Amino acid sequence: ASIRELRRWARNGPDFVHMAEILEAERARLRTDLKRAQSLYERAARRAKQQEFPHHAALALERCSEMLTTYQRDIDAAATAQRARLLYEEWGAISKLTALRTAATASPT
Repeated sequence: ASIRELRRWARNGPDFVHMAEILEAERARLRTDLKRAQSLYERAARRAKQQEFPHHAALALERCSEMLTTYQRDIDAAATAQRARLLYEEWGAISKLTALRTAATASPT
């Protein structure tokens, strides 16, 4: 779905708001607008958690952490990645959690 379509769905249902925000964050990231992207990822994660979508919250935080790593904000990236892992664990995504932990230990940071 395009951002425009997700925005339309979000107007009619709060379950779609965080999805539109994740897509907006990705767009800001591609435009190298770090501050806006981080804000959107964080807001999307909060909304997703409030709407009881911990897996979407985890995804938003995971993507935010990856972006922060790209911009060498390693301390913030590590804290954000930990929050994502906790949400994946809460959701019961053990395979995803294992993959993230493996990637974190293989990372030079």
